Amino acid sequence: MEKVKIAVWLDNNYIPEEEGGGFSYYDKLVQTIDNYQFDPSIELCFVTNSSVSQGTFSKPIIELSYVPGIFIQMMAKVPLCGKQVKQKYKKRREELRQKSYEKTLLEAGVRVIYYLCQGQYSVVDFPFIATNWDIGHCSTFAFPELIPYGNFEKRNNIYTQVLPKALMVFTESDTGKAELSKYTNIDEKKIKVVPLFAGNCVNAKCDAKEEEEFLSENQLEKQKFFFYPARFWAHKNHTGLLQAFAKFTKQYPDYKLVFTVSKEYLRLFASSLKIEDKVLFLDFLPVEQINILYRNATALVMATYLGPTNMPPIEAMELGCPVICSDLQGHHEILSNAAIYFNPMDQDELCNAMIEMINNRSFYKDAIEKQNRNSLFKIENSMQKLNEHLKEVAIIRNCWK
Repeated sequence: MEKVKIAVWLDNNYIPEEEGGGFSYYDKLVQTIDNYQFDPSIELCFVTNSSVSQGTFSKPIIELSYVPGIFIQMMAKVPLCGKQVKQKYKKRREELRQKSYEKTLLEAGVRVIYYLCQGQYSVVDFPFIATNWDIGHCSTFAFPELIPYGNFEKRNNIYTQVLPKALMVFTESDTGKAELSKYTNIDEKKIKVVPLFAGNCVNAKCDAKEEEEFLSENQLEKQKFFFYPARFWAHKNHTGLLQAFAKFTKQYPDYKLVFTVSKEYLRLFASSLKIEDKVLFLDFLPVEQINILYRNATALVMATYLGPTNMPPIEAMELGCPVICSDLQGHHEILSNAAIYFNPMDQDELCNAMIEMINNRSFYKDAIEKQNRNSLFKIENSMQKLNEHLKEVAIIRNCWK
């Protein structure tokens, strides 16, 4: 069988580092792919249309570029041209860009593009593998980041016009595969699981002095705070957690809550509950400090409405941090009986979960460490599965020139 060359799409601008989980997934997967020895039937390289330094990678990088002719640039921009004329030349510019990209890829021997991030689709009609993390516009409530302002239409277009064209679609869990199959017409045999994994924070190093200084600066006492590493989106349910924590502090006033987000809305919400002095809004943090917070927290509290899975419970598990998380099927798939689950709509239930954690933390710490020893949600297992699925892609792709 002829070796199949698969190009992994790089896009430094697609997910900003400040966006949290999406960036962590992309960053760690790129690094690991670059250093992984894949099956001899496949050859991996990288491809990009943005600025990426070859010196950062061991595998080769193919650069895609296209500069439209002066006439096309002018006709697409000149104010005196009518709207239809502009649209015509913008369309022509895109057609030429696509042809240029395809020509470069074919000359380099690339036969498949692998997009690592949800929603990517940059080279039209070129064989590709897609990635899907969630189908939240169907699987949860109508949060503003999912439904209004054209978000529903944009998301829905991916599932009706893009994913059905993929050779395969990689999801992050069995639950994710089931959700995608439930809400779309994509054939199950095209949906493959590449398990989610922890971000680079689990391997970050920080010496004891730096750790003590960081905790002291933020007035945090070991095992006397709950940690929620999530950017601010409505579906993350920060407000529900604040309400539950306000109830909790009536019995345990010496505990704190740590967010990795700083939003005026949440500050005002905490103030209205009279717990502003017990909540830390630390905003974006380097991986070393995230590591410190996991290892010293009473527990991770993952209050989100959106699954099917999330990265923080996996990171907490690897770092021995007990977990309280919303009762999502994907969370159960990751943690089984090693966590306390709660209904994200029920603040009393979440408050009781925090109290339960205080009373039995050692039990849940032992449970999470045991679960970690047998977990499938590790980068090593993810790469084994990726290698296996890419071999299948190679078999399919060899069916035509």
